[in-house]
Amino acid sequence: MGVVFLVGMAVGGIAHQAAWMASSPESWYERKGVDGLLWSDLKQLRLGLQLAMEDANGDVEKGSHAFKTSEGDYLPRPSREPRFLDKYVCLLIVEGSDKLAGAILFPRVQARSEHSRVLLYWSGTHDDFYPMTRLPALLQKHQGHLVAL
Repeated sequence: MGVVFLVGMAVGGIAHQAAWMASSPESWYERKGVDGLLWSDLKQLRLGLQLAMEDANGDVEKGSHAFKTSEGDYLPRPSREPRFLDKYVCLLIVEGSDKLAGAILFPRVQARSEHSRVLLYWSGTHDDFYPMTRLPALLQKHQGHLVAL
């Protein structure tokens, strides 16, 4: 009698969940990996740039040259993957004495998903993700202080 009760509860639960899923207007699944991977890549790129600049004592010219020529030393990636600089735009924010003050990082190819159209804005010790719609304002704010990597 107990087994019949448990089987009945299981069948009722399955029928309830199937009906709920069928009647729901929402998608059954959501791709989160693309957005998470993009954000992770941008954070990793920021850290690699920061390490290269620290190795060059903050000198933007030396640090950017070191990063370009030996990106693999600062950013580990599988051999089949394209270089980070081939996938992302890196605009360095330079202070008056050729010292790095931050960067604006974003993908070279914009994804169709509105959620993945982001940029990483790094200034001083603060970094945050912003929508790509803020790019023109950031370019205007740092006009004359940007160096493309």
